[in-house]
Amino acid sequence: ESEVILVGTDGSPGAAAALDWALRYALPVDRLVLLQAWSIPAITGYESIAVDTEAMQAVTRESAEAAAQQSCDRMGVDPDRVEVRVIEGDARTVLHEAGADADLVVVGRRGHTGAAHLVLGSVTSHLVHRPPSPLAVIPPDEPAR
Repeated sequence: ESEVILVGTDGSPGAAAALDWALRYALPVDRLVLLQAWSIPAITGYESIAVDTEAMQAVTRESAEAAAQQSCDRMGVDPDRVEVRVIEGDARTVLHEAGADADLVVVGRRGHTGAAHLVLGSVTSHLVHRPPSPLAVIPPDEPAR
């Protein structure tokens, strides 16, 4: 039976390792969705600055598509195997909501040491404490085979 595997990306080495891991272990019938959230940071005192949200969406999509292509090239997988989705919003909220419809959520872990939010990153830490579905957290140094 086909499963939906949602992989969160932010362009980091941990996110690349997460997609590599998902590509390596997913069954050929599984649906792989690479999701990148984006948002415009709040800047106080600059209320009159116009932000081109369509351009931000396009740049984010290009980045996510490039990440998917690079992982597929590394893993020897057809890039059509990965559906790329880009959604505006806070990454914690976007991944949590999208993860509710997934059979597995896969995210990367930052390679830092120290407090949990530094080790996992705020998005991963949020998902670990409130998993929307089964969750796999992949270290950035996970070897791609």
